[in-house]
Amino acid sequence: MNKINMDIKSLAFGEAGERINAEMEKIAQNILDLNTDALKERKLIIEVGFKPNANRDAIETSVQVASKLVKQEKTVTTMLIGQDYKTGAIEMNELKSGAPGQMYFDPEDSTLKDDKGQEVGEIENAKIIDYNKKKTSN
Repeated sequence: MNKINMDIKSLAFGEAGERINAEMEKIAQNILDLNTDALKERKLIIEVGFKPNANRDAIETSVQVASKLVKQEKTVTTMLIGQDYKTGAIEMNELKSGAPGQMYFDPEDSTLKDDKGQEVGEIENAKIIDYNKKKTSN
């Protein structure tokens, strides 16, 4: 009767087991990541190589451990872009309110903000330009 005494986790003085545990942790973190698809399969890949010597009485054994994770889903946002007609400076900001020109209450600090996330109190103190008045006077 043959007797093969090999435990993959204890190979290389336990280093193989440490690598398996490290990849299992990556898989667990990937499963718990809300930015990944919960239902897609993750994989633990363990490759064991056996290279005998010329006398066939010893084997160099290698263990390679990897994981196949699910990619994070892309996140999408809307950016507002414009150019100051006087200076030519380009401005670009993330749309915070959900619609251009719409104000919203920021749930983090309960303040009223414009569509770019700037507090309305700060805007009211700024110089207001009536573009419609400017158009009719030309």
